[in-house]
Amino acid sequence: SQGTPSQGTPSQGTHRQGIPRQGAPRADTFQTAVDRIVVQARTQAPALLIVAGLAALGAITVAGMSSPLIICAVPVAVAFAWFVAQNPSWTAVTIIVVEVTNLSGVLAGRTSLPIFHASVALGGTALILALREEQHRRRLNRWTAVAAVLLACYLAGKALSAIASSDVATSEADLVRAFIDCSFVLLVLMLVQVSGGHWTAAAAFVVPLAVMSAMTLINELVFGGTNSLGGFADATQALGEGITTLRYGGPLPDSNFWGRHLVLGLSLAAALTARCLRAGQHARTAFWLVAASLLLIGIYLTQSRGTFLAAGVALCVFVVLVGPTARRWSVVAIPALIAVLLLTPGIGDRLLSAASEINSSSTDIADLDPSLLGRMSSQEIARLMFTERPVFGYGAGTYGLQVDAHQDQVPTALGRPLTTELAPNAPHNLYLELLAETGVVGLISWAIMFVGFLILGLMGIVSRPRDPDRLLTTAVCAAIVAWGAASITLHIAYFRTFGIILALAAALAPEWPDGRDRVRHSARQAAAVIAAVAAGACTAGIVLINTRDSQDVTEQHVTLRPVGQVDGYYSYALNIRNRKQFLPTVARIIDPDVDGVTVAADPVRGTIRITATAAPTRSRGLVETAVRQAQNRSTKYLGHRQYSFTEVGPAITRTTASISPRAATTAVIAGLLVAVGGWAVLRPTRHTATTGKRNREVVPA
Repeated sequence: SQGTPSQGTPSQGTHRQGIPRQGAPRADTFQTAVDRIVVQARTQAPALLIVAGLAALGAITVAGMSSPLIICAVPVAVAFAWFVAQNPSWTAVTIIVVEVTNLSGVLAGRTSLPIFHASVALGGTALILALREEQHRRRLNRWTAVAAVLLACYLAGKALSAIASSDVATSEADLVRAFIDCSFVLLVLMLVQVSGGHWTAAAAFVVPLAVMSAMTLINELVFGGTNSLGGFADATQALGEGITTLRYGGPLPDSNFWGRHLVLGLSLAAALTARCLRAGQHARTAFWLVAASLLLIGIYLTQSRGTFLAAGVALCVFVVLVGPTARRWSVVAIPALIAVLLLTPGIGDRLLSAASEINSSSTDIADLDPSLLGRMSSQEIARLMFTERPVFGYGAGTYGLQVDAHQDQVPTALGRPLTTELAPNAPHNLYLELLAETGVVGLISWAIMFVGFLILGLMGIVSRPRDPDRLLTTAVCAAIVAWGAASITLHIAYFRTFGIILALAAALAPEWPDGRDRVRHSARQAAAVIAAVAAGACTAGIVLINTRDSQDVTEQHVTLRPVGQVDGYYSYALNIRNRKQFLPTVARIIDPDVDGVTVAADPVRGTIRITATAAPTRSRGLVETAVRQAQNRSTKYLGHRQYSFTEVGPAITRTTASISPRAATTAVIAGLLVAVGGWAVLRPTRHTATTGKRNREVVPA
């Protein structure tokens, strides 16, 4: 899996400093590394024995003679670190594997050893040792400083929100954690740069994910989810409608976040497969095909709808960016793959059920998928927090502290005590989380960092269209976009794993400075793409504005009140009304079955919401008629001496715009046609140096 440096041929490209880029894999890479270790062991044996002896003495002092395993393990670990620290590529692999496997989290309950701190210390030591050599120092370029500035922008947004935070201590602690994570990203970036092991780092990211996916499959088929295999194939307690297997979280406690990690590795596995396939290495191609298949199996075993969609985004972006040949094949392959996935139990049916529940305004809270219900409530809380403090938010890391204060003010109520499945302990949306905690300032700072790293990767694709590293750069860009798509339903967590992908994007950035002609052409090309996309988006927006229908939506909340004096029967009737099955049943009884009128129960608050959607001036009349019909139906089916309807507050009317599916399809088609036509017109040309003619550059998009 590890590539070796090429000889700097023009087709493969070279760095500005003359450091050759990686070419095709070479069979003797592993043997060369082993020979290097043997030489180091012979020359450094005395120093190594002294260091190992001191480590054993320290272990005896701390753990005592009662722990022989620790006494033996510590010198071995020190010897391993001694050799790894002298090779920045191996150090980068070690750090990436430790982070991807969440080793510190898995072993947290079994040992007090600081796994993460030890890996960072190893990386820092290896970086210091590597920078003693001139060839390693020359590989650090200005993109390292650019990456540091982008990460600093993200930290600045958090720091500004901490100044006026509702809980300064919590925001400061969150800022410290973010600073540590960003420092980790810079460390990985510099290790990859000085070693030149871009493909090695990608392989170190994919292989652990594939192994843990295989472990989850074994746990499902062999043990029925009862054996976590050391904590790396854990079956979570999360539920969901229509799931066909247990939901596995791998080394993480949540299957959704585990799925987001697998999506990051999926495009990298595709790039590794394509690289070996182009090199004609059939054995390695089969290996990476198996790894990619295991990642897909792991994604399926998460049973996470957001993960399914994010995986589709990753593959589509990779195919679009990788080159024209893949795009031609994708015209047939992608629709066929989508059809197969939609027919697979646990994928298509779950996606359709979620879409129907989201689009149906008449669905009772009691009928919703619990996981979807919790997300709805948490995102409503985040939106409410943003409207109250739109500029700097409530402070970084303070969302969980504001849940109790805002839970009763949002439409979707969950009641108390909140279960683990439903509890809105996080906003389940990265962008709403940023708006709620850090406001518009925090969202802008995040966007600068996110888009900045993505642009670094895209620059590598544009400036080196025929470079062997284009495959990996394309995969990194696809992983970044897919992570952003998955974060629509997930808040920020395990940032360091995503940070490894950001580090690869910066490490694969083109040489600085590039040729002036190429820089100008790339800038014109990017401007043409932006202009074409903007024109298509404006066209689609104009079509939607001209085809939408304005409607009024009127809501009236009503409740049931027992009839008669306050006595024992009255208390009994109140008790019956408080049962969670009662109001949803009454809502179905009083539903007038009229087009545009829906009736939904809110068992938590003890109310029934009657909603009418119609043309202006008609919705209020429909609601009033529905309330009268509800009283008549309750008298008929519940009895006139049982309950009476009481309106809770006045009816509220708001104007909305509805868009038909036909209008939406027309707008999308019109936007795509304008975008493609705009690109065909605005696509830049380049003067050739030899003939002076204006030729259209043939570059895979």
